[in-house]
Amino acid sequence: MRATVMMQMNKKTASQFMVGTGRAFPMSIPASIKGWDQISSLAQMEPDHAVQLDNWIPRPGYLEIRRGSRSWASGVGTSSSPVETIMAYNSPNLANSKLFAVGGGAIYDVTAGGVAVITTETGLSSNRWQYCNFTNAAVNAWLVAGNGVDHPRIYDGSVWAQMTLTGISPEDVASWTAWKGRLWCTLVNSTNVGYLGNSAISGAVTTFDLGQQMTRGGFVIAISTWTQDSKQTVDEYIAFITSRGQVIVYQGTDPSTANTFALVGVYDLGAPIGRRCFLRISGNLWIICVDGVLPMSEMLTQDRAAAAKVAPTTMIQNAMMNSARLYNANFGWQFIEYAKGQLAILNIPQVENSTSVQYVMNTLTGAWCQFTGMSCNCWEVLNDVPYFGANDGRVYQWDYGSGDFIGDENFPITATVQTAFNYFDSRGHLKRWTMVRPILTTDGSVTPGVGLNIDFGTDAPISIPSTSTTVSALWDVALWDQALWPLNSSLVANWTTVEGIGQCASILTKVSTVDNGQANGVVLQLNGWDLIAEPAAGFF
Repeated sequence: MRATVMMQMNKKTASQFMVGTGRAFPMSIPASIKGWDQISSLAQMEPDHAVQLDNWIPRPGYLEIRRGSRSWASGVGTSSSPVETIMAYNSPNLANSKLFAVGGGAIYDVTAGGVAVITTETGLSSNRWQYCNFTNAAVNAWLVAGNGVDHPRIYDGSVWAQMTLTGISPEDVASWTAWKGRLWCTLVNSTNVGYLGNSAISGAVTTFDLGQQMTRGGFVIAISTWTQDSKQTVDEYIAFITSRGQVIVYQGTDPSTANTFALVGVYDLGAPIGRRCFLRISGNLWIICVDGVLPMSEMLTQDRAAAAKVAPTTMIQNAMMNSARLYNANFGWQFIEYAKGQLAILNIPQVENSTSVQYVMNTLTGAWCQFTGMSCNCWEVLNDVPYFGANDGRVYQWDYGSGDFIGDENFPITATVQTAFNYFDSRGHLKRWTMVRPILTTDGSVTPGVGLNIDFGTDAPISIPSTSTTVSALWDVALWDQALWPLNSSLVANWTTVEGIGQCASILTKVSTVDNGQANGVVLQLNGWDLIAEPAAGFF
């Protein structure tokens, strides 16, 4: 049996080394490009998945350390005022687009960065606003916002004002949504929704009661739109999301008559989390609920349990379920798309107005990771630049540099990956691992920490290996046409001694980057790992 196993191992290795009394075999593990795995058995996890993936973004072919954040605007309220809303006014003329932040009971203009500029909108009772952009038939662009406590506000590209509304109590408007040239709103703790006339931004609000469709009870918590392609036609639906987890979908144009506004269906899912509980990506509607993030396209043909199994969050289901159970009552849940970075970011408020993490999905591959080190209350993207509101009266720009600023102090970004436990095609046989090295590509000087967990252990000590890197030419120092000028340097960590005997192993790798003064930060990609092992006690 021993000879048979040895012959099989010999066929799989390109070279052999003598270490101690046994034959040592080189092995390799690919980068964890399939992302963070919180659903697979540890004993059956695929080698390109990760048990832990913090601040590493899974890209096709490699892992990439996330970029940092910098203070963009300060003085939103006081240094102890949490920024709980960021609103983007997307003007038809990009040069006139605006970024507003709400904190300390007022709306501030933070478009230019620096010290925030207070607007006319002060004395607000709540900083938690929901908003939408709306362009009417006259091609006038507006930003409309409500919070269910204060009178709704509107911005016309120049000034803020209170909306003129009749037929309802204006302070009951909690959110706005634009659909087919008309503004719709949710009302606080009500089965009614409201809508304005076609192209109107003020005037009489007509209510529409959805109570008879709400068989689970509750109230309408959010409204979104949803594009559905039936292969024959493409239609834009309106979806009403209830606090008990029902999505009521209508189609048509004019809600005033049954002939022009009809029910499509009522779909059941888990209870949604917060008023900012949805995101549209590529026409599909994704809803944050206690079951994870569920796409409406799956709800059409599958029940709640089946849809959860094919949800975008399936691979991180355990983490998602735990967060939903522990933190669902906290304000700060939000899902945004950062198209330029090919990422979708789900904000998880662990302690309200204090600490949070972000579950982040690569929208190309569906692979997940987790961001740590940024305490965010809210997110927004303006002109392809992502921003978040923090707890110190500041708005921060993300995806900038290679360190995280908190206030005016810069902190390193620490990225950690733990690979899947790997038996290396020899289950049931003991192996003694002796050396490991991560293979990285970088334009900086990085020293990774490496450890090895054996047989599902979690207490691997971290060692810091020495590194070697190609030296790049220095601007204004190197000689032109003589010095090398590579775009990226290749860095390969020298072999690090590890010690472990067992059937399977998982590599733990940590790196830290600090701000280098460059907007693009440090290029740091993790491509995979090499290991060396030998038969324990003289055999596999």
